[in-house]
Amino acid sequence: MSLADAVSHLSPELWARANRSLVRKALAEFSHERLLTPKPLGSGLYSVLSDDSSVEYRFKADLYALDHWDVDEASITRLQGGEELAPDALDFHIELRETLGLSPQVLPVYLEEISSTLAGTGFKYTKPQISADVLAKSSFQDIETGMTEGHPCFVANNGRLGFGVHDYLSYARRRRARSTWCGWPPARTCPPSRRARAWTTTPSSAPSWARRRSPASRRR
Repeated sequence: MSLADAVSHLSPELWARANRSLVRKALAEFSHERLLTPKPLGSGLYSVLSDDSSVEYRFKADLYALDHWDVDEASITRLQGGEELAPDALDFHIELRETLGLSPQVLPVYLEEISSTLAGTGFKYTKPQISADVLAKSSFQDIETGMTEGHPCFVANNGRLGFGVHDYLSYARRRRARSTWCGWPPARTCPPSRRARAWTTTPSSAPSWARRRSPASRRR
């Protein structure tokens, strides 16, 4: 596979779609967690300002019990100096880093996780959508591969730090990729860019000594 083929899912259209979706999730989840306090503007419209008040996010949302925010993705606008800008998940976290408690040490790593989540979302958008009726009768692997949202609460939910694009296509579960036992410890056969990660498969495929010592086996 050529590099161009490997990154074909990172088109401007899919990247913009992934960014808008992730900003929607960030607004909803961080408001639910009370890190953000959206200002009501009336008629279901809300506003969130950046740390320096130079950028404003406006969006429509319904607020339910337990501070559950249902943000209308299509309604999100990002305004700066009277100009409307495209929603950008990386810029969003930079603009609100103090409000979100992202320290100078944490912010670069979190942005890397956001970047990887955006890339993974773009890839999932290229796949055919599977209906709930079909997934309800599918295997665990088919269900996991068919998911498009990732963790329902975590914003940076698809980090895989250290995965290159070829590693993602070869090993990521939502890619329905082949399984490879990497050892515990050390990660003897992991992709070179992912040696810090010990597991890419279920421990049942590992030798008995590793199954006894692995975190997954201890959780059973």
